[in-house]
Amino acid sequence: RGYARLTRRTLVQFVNGISRQYKVPAPYVEFVDLKGWSAECDNGVLRFNTSRRHALDVITAAHEFAHHLHTVLVPLDVHQAHGPQFLACYMSVLDTARIIPTYAMRTVCDKYQIAYADPGDRNDIRDLWRAVQSLA
Repeated sequence: RGYARLTRRTLVQFVNGISRQYKVPAPYVEFVDLKGWSAECDNGVLRFNTSRRHALDVITAAHEFAHHLHTVLVPLDVHQAHGPQFLACYMSVLDTARIIPTYAMRTVCDKYQIAYADPGDRNDIRDLWRAVQSLA
């Protein structure tokens, strides 16, 4: 994994900035020893593992923020943690943060037959919300 590694400070700045982009409350960010996972999203808190080297890369931060965004858009009890709705959020976050464009993620998902709700191409929170709600 050779993704851009973030400092704790830049990771928090990334999360706060992307929260502003989506006009959602920023999650609280913690750095702890998780004893296993690289990171987790739990009830408005993003936790990043201090004992795993790749826990602080931009892909992990985007993934965990996508979980937060997904939870804000759809209550936790009615969605799959890594289902098509989550993937719509993740694809949108990757595109909005200029990491991987949505059209490239569509190609990968189609090639490997991964189900996803299409977030659209305009980086519009309303389009994303409609895509996520269509499967709720």
